[in-house]
Amino acid sequence: RKVKGIKSKNSQEPRSSTSGENKWNSLHYHVDDLETQEEVVGLVGPTAKLRGWLKEGQEERTVITVVGIPGVGKTTLAKHVFDKVHDDFVCHTMIRVHRRYTVKGLLINMILKLCKERKENPPSEISNMDEDSLKKEVRDRLRKKRYVVLFDDVWNENFWDDIQSVLIDDKNKSRIIITTRNVKVADFCKTSSIVQVYNHDKPLSEEESLKLLHKKARYGSEGHCHDELKNVSLEILRKCKGLPLAIVVVGGLLSQLKDESASEWRKFCENFKRNRNLNGIREVIGWSYDDLPINLRSCLLYFGMYPEGYEIKSDRLVRQWVAERFVTPDTPKSLEEVANEYLLGLVQRNLVQVSSISFEDKFIKCRVHDLIHDMIRAKVKNTCFGEYIGGGGDDQSESSGLVRRLTIATNDVIRSTETSLIRSIIIIPEKQEESWFVEFESKILKNYMPLKVLDYEDSGLPCVPKMLGTLIHPRYLSFRGTLIESLPKSIGKLLNLETLDIRDTKVCKIPKEITKLRKLRYLLTPDRASSSIKW
Repeated sequence: RKVKGIKSKNSQEPRSSTSGENKWNSLHYHVDDLETQEEVVGLVGPTAKLRGWLKEGQEERTVITVVGIPGVGKTTLAKHVFDKVHDDFVCHTMIRVHRRYTVKGLLINMILKLCKERKENPPSEISNMDEDSLKKEVRDRLRKKRYVVLFDDVWNENFWDDIQSVLIDDKNKSRIIITTRNVKVADFCKTSSIVQVYNHDKPLSEEESLKLLHKKARYGSEGHCHDELKNVSLEILRKCKGLPLAIVVVGGLLSQLKDESASEWRKFCENFKRNRNLNGIREVIGWSYDDLPINLRSCLLYFGMYPEGYEIKSDRLVRQWVAERFVTPDTPKSLEEVANEYLLGLVQRNLVQVSSISFEDKFIKCRVHDLIHDMIRAKVKNTCFGEYIGGGGDDQSESSGLVRRLTIATNDVIRSTETSLIRSIIIIPEKQEESWFVEFESKILKNYMPLKVLDYEDSGLPCVPKMLGTLIHPRYLSFRGTLIESLPKSIGKLLNLETLDIRDTKVCKIPKEITKLRKLRYLLTPDRASSSIKW
């Protein structure tokens, strides 16, 4: 049964009329140029070195560690080399290692990534497997196969002890790449494996810095410039100290100038030099935030409601921005089209990285660099934008009081929180059990709270909250990837709902009460139910 005004999961994303075509062409142009987002300027020598270690050398399993300070381009180098050689290996995958990872979570991630690369189905009960079973599963998938695995951004010195037993050595030139800012991580690997250490700590040369800056500023097709502009560029680069991330961020700022004239760059340079606080990469990143248009600041801060290194689905993010009313209507474009333009603006400023694109050149997933995420978290905290309740580090272990947006990434007991101002709640999967969700509902969800976003995606939510019908304000509601099997009739009371996501669930029947939701525009249903779902 079709419901007028509701977008099904198979519908095409809305496209603007002629007035919006230039922006979509701009998006297409930028996606075509994404190779330069992970810039390879200055990496010819390091690439050759690492590539040699990966392809040549001894038959034994070998660990290659790339060590360097934040922002120097460790991930860029490692991924660039990985992309060049992975087809030479039977198995290959890249794993981003959270600084507070769990061994079980890491193993599950490895299995899912390996299955995806091999186009195989993962074990159906993978989330219920114990650690020993998961280790056996990884070993079985790697046994007698030449593999390369890239572990990105390892902090913990004990990481190798946690993972080395599953990385079997069949004397077939298998390789492991590790990027880290901690040289002790490399030292620990030496206890049970052959290790090659590459210290990636050399800043870019003046010529390399110029090339990268002009590339990111989108100056000219070849990056050549006249003497006056070159001199201004060199003055700007002095504060970047040869660090690629700083140069990339400044290049993003320059790309937004009205024109490429030396006078415009000179004005930027004088403003840049006048700010005496810009003495390091963190200050440069903070300045780039301050330079953002107001409508993009809240959008960028929303990345702080997700964990460090988290790859966010772009359609999820965009619809949450719309639900939060960060997006200003621009007729005749849809709100999602405008939100996608906001996302493009953040990408063009090099504050957001696109980690996955579709064949149609649409952004699928995106993330922010660790240092940018650190800046965002500080802004989120200082401006009372929201709170992130997680484990350890700078994350809050519990809510501190009045909260406008709340992310919960813990399976610990939740203390009661003042909810009168909460507009957004995001649950990050952390092995929460059924009792945890009962407690969450009793302590956090309140009748008639001004909640606009409620996101349970990929959590272990067993059933829809009983009090759902009293939450009359939500515009975005996601049960995607949860364990729910049905929707209650009370769903028809959410009269402001615009997006309902029940993909990757066992829901096979939609209550007829959903026809009361006149504002609902996106009803995203399970793939298997697309042709047989009942109303």
